[in-house]
Amino acid sequence: LWGTFPLKRFLHLFHSLSNVLDIVEVLYAARTISVSRGSSVTLPCNASYNLNRCGLVHVVWLQNNVELVDPDRYLTTVSEIHKGGNTRHRQVLTEILKVGANDTGAFQCKAECGSGESAKGHTININVQGKALIKIQSNQQVSFLYLYM
Repeated sequence: LWGTFPLKRFLHLFHSLSNVLDIVEVLYAARTISVSRGSSVTLPCNASYNLNRCGLVHVVWLQNNVELVDPDRYLTTVSEIHKGGNTRHRQVLTEILKVGANDTGAFQCKAECGSGESAKGHTININVQGKALIKIQSNQQVSFLYLYM
């Protein structure tokens, strides 16, 4: 393989890829979290970026590619550190308040530069456990059904 791929083209390709990686990256461990219904869970995201090459950066948590922005359901805190030179490190912590059945699923952090480049982190899967109360009402009769998951 190396004999058929010219070294000059390889170095150009490597240089191009390393330049992209120098712009923005998102780091955290992939994992599965089991959480009880009604409790809260915090999703941590760490994004490093080159301020000169990235510009303004927008870092958010997504569920099914939809930003978690409802202030009644999510609390997000952001901190940023200047690491020297043009490198910045941003930490975004999003707490899901009062976890419910709709919070079961895959979550991913995304960092998007003002210059257009973006990066996503690994998937974090959340499994919501506990009982759910379902109210059933018909013909002036009310019934309650408890589901255990």
